[in-house]
Amino acid sequence: GKEGMKQHQQHGGGSGMGNGMSAEDLFRAFFGQQQQQRSRVVRYQLDVTLEDLYNGRSRTVHLPTGHPVTVDIPRGISENQQIAVSDELVFVVRARPHSTFVRKGSDLALELKISITEALTGLQRKIRHLDGRSIHVVSAKSRRDGGPAPIETGNVHVLKGEGMPKDAAATS
Repeated sequence: GKEGMKQHQQHGGGSGMGNGMSAEDLFRAFFGQQQQQRSRVVRYQLDVTLEDLYNGRSRTVHLPTGHPVTVDIPRGISENQQIAVSDELVFVVRARPHSTFVRKGSDLALELKISITEALTGLQRKIRHLDGRSIHVVSAKSRRDGGPAPIETGNVHVLKGEGMPKDAAATS
């Protein structure tokens, strides 16, 4: 009873766990190590161009501390995906608006203004792609006579295989 408690406190026992450890000590023993092992992750926003996302690239970024860090941007990475440089340093990707293309998932879209003549007789244009290639865009053929089909407002022309690369290897 009381005599045992007195002895325990005289020998450094504190608030009674029997082995000289207080509840606070026991709590630290269990959870303190986990807190020490868990490091603080610092996230920075990384503004990139659509060309950077399409082609991938390495970029040197200067942190607020002044230290330069090399960030490898994988081909085809999506907006808001994260690039982990280390366990403590992560960059969240944000794409700047592009003057020609708009990204829609893995697709690239662009809006062309065309003349009335092109709408009626067919369209032939060269478009500069994000990797610098020139892509020849030709309006669809009519099913009836094989000539160019008239183009109407809202028509969509799909170029297979010309969207974003799908080989990004980053964490989301």
